[in-house]
Amino acid sequence: MAVSNINNHFMFPLADINEILEFFNEMWPEANYTKTDFTNPQPERMQQLYVSFLSDIVHINMDALTNLSGLENNMSYPEVHANSVPLLMLSLSMNKTARIIGLKSFDMMDLIKPKPKRTMNILSAMMNFIRFVLDRNDKFDAVLEETERASQKNDDLRKEVDDQKKRINAFKISKAEQEPEKEELSKAIGEMNVLIAERKKEELDLTKGAVHVERSLEEGCRKNAQLKLHLAEEVEKNEAILVVQSPERLKSVQEQLQQLLQNLQVEKETRLKHVISIRDREVHSEQLEIAFDRLIQNLTNNSALLAEER
Repeated sequence: MAVSNINNHFMFPLADINEILEFFNEMWPEANYTKTDFTNPQPERMQQLYVSFLSDIVHINMDALTNLSGLENNMSYPEVHANSVPLLMLSLSMNKTARIIGLKSFDMMDLIKPKPKRTMNILSAMMNFIRFVLDRNDKFDAVLEETERASQKNDDLRKEVDDQKKRINAFKISKAEQEPEKEELSKAIGEMNVLIAERKKEELDLTKGAVHVERSLEEGCRKNAQLKLHLAEEVEKNEAILVVQSPERLKSVQEQLQQLLQNLQVEKETRLKHVISIRDREVHSEQLEIAFDRLIQNLTNNSALLAEER
């Protein structure tokens, strides 16, 4: 596309007829412009082009500007101005837009009797402004899209923060609800520790008692052996004097021996029962210790589960 350099009179590049024709047909293809429309511009075609420019690019509501309903009270004969008012409003709108797009002026003659050269200058200014607007629109759309993404991300973050706040509040409520149960578990563990300490003390006492019983048994065995030895000696003595002793004396000796044997048997049974009792207490203590260990393990597991839930 051929574009002339910016001259001293205009703030925009002057376009040739081919570039103008191609550009405005791309912008408003339904108008189906030809070279003749620009080399020999007609008022109706140019007015329609300017209306499209103001409506689509400058975003001026031309229908509202050309509506006579608000002007009827200020006109003696509104119907006389039905055709001139829209043209006047179009001229005023283009005149206000002229300096924005780089033109020094725009008047009624550009609408009712357009000249080819001036029309080409006006169209070049409009082209330059439209390209600027479209370029800025693309950038604005990109910024707007990025802003919308950032806004959506911000909304997502706010939602996540709200969810986290709800989770924290739920955790605080759950922690408060579990606090009594935690205290009960701690209390139960403390009681179990006390019972275990007591059982260990009893085990220590039982162990000491067992040692004492073992020593007593050893002492009893030693005494039993001495008694057996003494009994054997007495039997030998009695056998030696059996032929010369009287029957009463023999009977007395036998009763003494019988009583001695009964005493030994009673002492043996007593010591045996004591040993069995100690062993039963040891077995019972071991069972209690196993049960306590299982209970403590269960309590520990429950405490761990509660900690994980928090």
